[in-house]
Amino acid sequence: AFYGDSITELWEWQDRGGAIWNEKFIKGPYKGICFGYSADCTQHLLWRLENGEMEGLDPKVVVLQIGTNNSWLHPEYPAADTIFAITAILQKIRNGFPNAKVIMCPIPPCGELPEDPRRIKNNIVNKEIAKFTDGREVFWLDWSYPLLKSDGKVDQALFYDFVHPTKEGYEKWSQALKPLLDEFLVPEKEKEPEAITPAAKLEEEWWRKRLFDHRVKICSSTNKVFNLVLCGDSITHGWEGWGKPVFEEYFSGIQTLNCGYGGDKTQHL
Repeated sequence: AFYGDSITELWEWQDRGGAIWNEKFIKGPYKGICFGYSADCTQHLLWRLENGEMEGLDPKVVVLQIGTNNSWLHPEYPAADTIFAITAILQKIRNGFPNAKVIMCPIPPCGELPEDPRRIKNNIVNKEIAKFTDGREVFWLDWSYPLLKSDGKVDQALFYDFVHPTKEGYEKWSQALKPLLDEFLVPEKEKEPEAITPAAKLEEEWWRKRLFDHRVKICSSTNKVFNLVLCGDSITHGWEGWGKPVFEEYFSGIQTLNCGYGGDKTQHL
């Protein structure tokens, strides 16, 4: 069960997280239900929890993502009020679903720039609510802040209005949720070790292009022999970048095909 505001609601929108929601949470193994309401603040979610939105449910996992509108729509709300409200919401969920694991997500960055006052307030709130997690019953999942650019700005390719995720943003959130959801929801006998289950990254344009370029290079080299084939991740890929001068010094005479792809895990290779 997902509880939250528009960031949660947009899981069900076809132009946002809908494709992933249908695949993973409707047809797939997670069997999800979404209680996200656009423009809701903490007090609205608290009212919903107290007025029937928990009745008849016995979820194994609750994902909580709330507080965005306490800063995005209402910058006048004090950070302390948001902290106390999220405390009350978490307590309500723990009391209502005592057997459920709770995954708490921080309020995502609001506004493009690190110095945005809403972002600063969210940082204060997030620092405090993270203390409510214990890694046993309540888990902290910071999926959004690792997606910031190196200068701290919000990547508009992942958050189209600097707060709501794009399709790509929901894909990142889904990837971050997967290890915990698999642990809590997928029976052990149905799990395949991720590291040995072949997986492509065709949604990443550079990865797809590199794959295509390699296929072309291999297919067009009928009369050419590759005496050295390198397979790996960014450390191998790096022979074409930082390591290029060294590679050319020692191995320039060897016909080589470099099949290193930055970011690859064993399943991608």
